[in-house]
Amino acid sequence: MDRKRLQYFVILAKKLHFGAAAEELGIAQSALSRQISILEEEMGCMLFDRSNRWNVSLTAAGSSFFIEVQKILTQFDNAQKLASSIARGEAGNLLIAVVPAAVNVPGFLNALRKMQVFYHKLHLNIKTANSKVIYDKVRNKETDLGIVRMAPVHTEDLQMAILENDNLLAAIPKKHPLAKKEHLFLSDFRNERIIFQESQDATPLRSMLDIMCRNAGFTPNVVMEIENITVLLHLLPVLNCVTILPKSFPRHYNDLVYRPFEDCNEHLPISAVWRTDNNSPTLKKFLHILMQK
Repeated sequence: MDRKRLQYFVILAKKLHFGAAAEELGIAQSALSRQISILEEEMGCMLFDRSNRWNVSLTAAGSSFFIEVQKILTQFDNAQKLASSIARGEAGNLLIAVVPAAVNVPGFLNALRKMQVFYHKLHLNIKTANSKVIYDKVRNKETDLGIVRMAPVHTEDLQMAILENDNLLAAIPKKHPLAKKEHLFLSDFRNERIIFQESQDATPLRSMLDIMCRNAGFTPNVVMEIENITVLLHLLPVLNCVTILPKSFPRHYNDLVYRPFEDCNEHLPISAVWRTDNNSPTLKKFLHILMQK
């Protein structure tokens, strides 16, 4: 059944006058009459009573059909608008997997904010995991975009881009002697007890710590490893230990101070990763905003 013919029917049903309806539609009255006749043939019943040559009226079948056709046309228009929005990347679903540190990456937060402000029909589904899990999920097409703590490694099926280089900080209890030093150096950790995070995402940081300390002439004294970073930071002042963490980690613990090392320029990258063959318009729009400087 032709959509335009249904629109002709709705206009005539509202005007109940062939001349007025034809004028609004911008077509000849004879053309409108022909289209309505074809529609009635398709329906197998009369939709209009034409006994009055000037004004027509809806039959019982026509009145019922009028109500339903308006719903159909509204649904069709909504479907058309939604499809167009999805094609432009302004609606639909976007699956994103992130490491917890992503919540402290300004570019990522800005992209989320803009997508929510300007594209109300967009549904973002955000889950957290470690970098290896996220990387595998993107590769296996289980998520559209990943935010991971690793340097870009371009492959045939994946693309990556650095969002931020995360500087390193020392986390020190306020009552610890090192907290009062005006300038902090890596060698100051030579005789300190270190608590370190034990997780897949902490592996690059642990490797970096070992290399930095070795270059500074000592082996780090890691006395405890804890998976949960919140528990780790709470225990530092209790045990009077120290740690090293990326700047993106939460730093709102009142009993700690956070200090950069004067002699350390090392950093950890936070990168976006996505499949090369993912043609999602929504992903493309999100990436466009994400990569803006």
